[in-house]
Amino acid sequence: MAGKMFALKPGTYYALFFTSRRLIAAKVGGQLKDMLGPVALREYAEKAEELKEVSIESVLKADEDNFEISYTDITHIEVKKAGWKDKLVSDMRTIGTITIKEKEEHKFQITRAFIVDPSSPTGLKPQKLEDCIKVIRSVLSDKLSVEV
Repeated sequence: MAGKMFALKPGTYYALFFTSRRLIAAKVGGQLKDMLGPVALREYAEKAEELKEVSIESVLKADEDNFEISYTDITHIEVKKAGWKDKLVSDMRTIGTITIKEKEEHKFQITRAFIVDPSSPTGLKPQKLEDCIKVIRSVLSDKLSVEV
């Protein structure tokens, strides 16, 4: 697996897993209001970490909101750094957006979520936009455009 990131798609918190051939979007949390506390953020980070150990087919079957997109179906993927309007709407949690274009368009907000990091004193570290871009670039550099 090339890597993962956390993102919001209206009201649903996803872990986006970038494999060698496809993107897997796995629901790890519900409504935005449920994610405000550090306990919920830790739970979502831990759930995403657990999903890395499960087969892709099991992840896709685990929730009806989970989905996959083959890289061959992606025509373009765009990452934009969040502007001040994005941050106002999201209470300063949004660091960027990712738009994936294939037969349909999938738009996610990239948030300051936490990812599991055993080397950190808290066991978590905040997600950075630059790290998300590196993950995408490692598998889809020819279809990626970045606006920072």
